Amino acid sequence: MNLFGWVTVVFIVFLGTGIVFMAIVYQEVRRMQRLLAEAIQGNRQVRFYSHLSLLHPIAEQVNILLQQLHIQESNKRRDDEQRRQFITAITHDLRTPLASVLGYLEAVHKGLTNPDKKDEYIETAYHKGLTLLNTLNRFFEWAKLDLHQEQIFPQTINLAETHREVLIEFLPGLEARGIQLIAEIPLVVNVTIDPETVARVIRNLIQNAIDHALDVTMIRVRLDVNKRQTLIEDNGKGKPEVDDDDIFEPFQRQRKSKGLGLGLAISRQLLRMQKGNLYAEPSEEGGLSFIIQWPSA
Repeated sequence: MNLFGWVTVVFIVFLGTGIVFMAIVYQEVRRMQRLLAEAIQGNRQVRFYSHLSLLHPIAEQVNILLQQLHIQESNKRRDDEQRRQFITAITHDLRTPLASVLGYLEAVHKGLTNPDKKDEYIETAYHKGLTLLNTLNRFFEWAKLDLHQEQIFPQTINLAETHREVLIEFLPGLEARGIQLIAEIPLVVNVTIDPETVARVIRNLIQNAIDHALDVTMIRVRLDVNKRQTLIEDNGKGKPEVDDDDIFEPFQRQRKSKGLGLGLAISRQLLRMQKGNLYAEPSEEGGLSFIIQWPSA
């Protein structure tokens, strides 16, 4: 075979190989196009792949983009659900005490009550008004956190002293309920944090144990110097299976609970804003333990 023949053969081989390769690329592109159409229609779980190394980088980048879209949409659905719960909770938790306050005041205003009961009705309306105000304050507190408008002013404080101040507030009420308070607080533990955050978080957790733990007779508060942690646990009937994600979701509350289901969510959010954290686990005492991780000094 002469030179021309060899050139012809080589040309035909290269041409055939090119045609086959282009056919394979076309099939891969068509398949990826179908997958892209499926993703556009809403299936963010679809994943791109290719048998051709040439298309691997494109498939990987598209998969990363789809994963980010899936996360954003999941976060949006979660936020929408939380706002729906927020509106529902406002409607329910404000209407009942407001109707009660108006009912008592209307009875006094229209003279529908005995004169000797007038002061009692006014006092009842006053206390229910305070409950309503506390509910509103808790809603606004969560709204500011949700909108990232909460102002914090970190400074170096003695955590131990703040613990003692808050625990003293609860002593009379705990004694009246027959609940023993065991405090294991050292003299000094210095951290840099917003002082109001410390007081709010400890109050929320102790109040949570009082309000939601069944048959609680003991609450222990232990501040660990080395770990910079505070353990708050009770011996009541807490959740035997603790779902760390669920228990700190806003508006999560037990059946027949009078709370709003915001205290734990607010506490964790406040701590995380300042490089701290809050998590829960079953207590060795049989109830529930909350562990506060304070920021580093």
